[in-house]
Parts: sequence; C-alpha cells; structure tokens
Amino acid sequence: MTESLGALVRSRWETLLSGDFELTQEEPGRLLLDSERVSVVVAVSPRGEVDVTVMPRGSEWPRQWSWSVMVGHADIARLLDLALDEMLAEPKVLAGDTDLYDRLTDANQAKSRALTSRAEGKTPTPDQRRLP
Repeated sequence: MTESLGALVRSRWETLLSGDFELTQEEPGRLLLDSERVSVVVAVSPRGEVDVTVMPRGSEWPRQWSWSVMVGHADIARLLDLALDEMLAEPKVLAGDTDLYDRLTDANQAKSRALTSRAEGKTPTPDQRRLP
C-alpha cells in the first residue's frame, strides 16, 4: 500500500466526510470515523484483510454491521469504494437504525453460537465430503 489508509479514506469517502462524519482517530492500518449516530472503523491488516465495521455510537460487538474481504489482487482504494457502496445501499446502516442493529445483534450472536458449536464438535461442519 503506497498511500496511507487515512489518505485513501479521505479521498474515496469524501461523501461521508463532507457530510455528517469526522475522522476522529488515525493509526497505521486503522482509523475511526464518527457521526452523531454511528462509528465506522476501517482496518487493513498486514495479512491483506480489509474490515469495515459500523456500530451505533457507544456500542460494540455484536451490535454491528460489518464488511470484510481479503485484498488479494484488488486495490485497497477499490475495496474502500465497494465497502462504501454496501453501506450506502442500506441507508439504515449509517443512520444507526435501532431495528436494523437489533436484527444484526441477533444474527451475529447466532453465527457465533453456530461457529462455537462446530468448533466444539457438537455439530458437523456443513460439508464432510473428502476431496479425491
């Protein structure tokens, strides 16, 4: 990544930053944007993962919307564009809609329970077929 994450977000997410959002924290590979309603965390790991998490102000997991992807051959700027498109496609995400975040909380907890159950061997993985 030749351009800093902060510089990329400032240029690619100008629509958010010129509106209700303010860049409130910036560290290498991680930054925080805040509005009156929600906080947005953008993180890029050294392994090439891009994670965008949106949560109502003062909330934490599991009360969140998230978007994650591996960089691979993609440009981080392009991935930021895709993440922004996903957030804007559902206006309730950035509006901090209580009903949406209630549903996301339930879904995130259910997914966590299912993964824990699988890891403990209590439920089978979805596909047990062996490759030849």
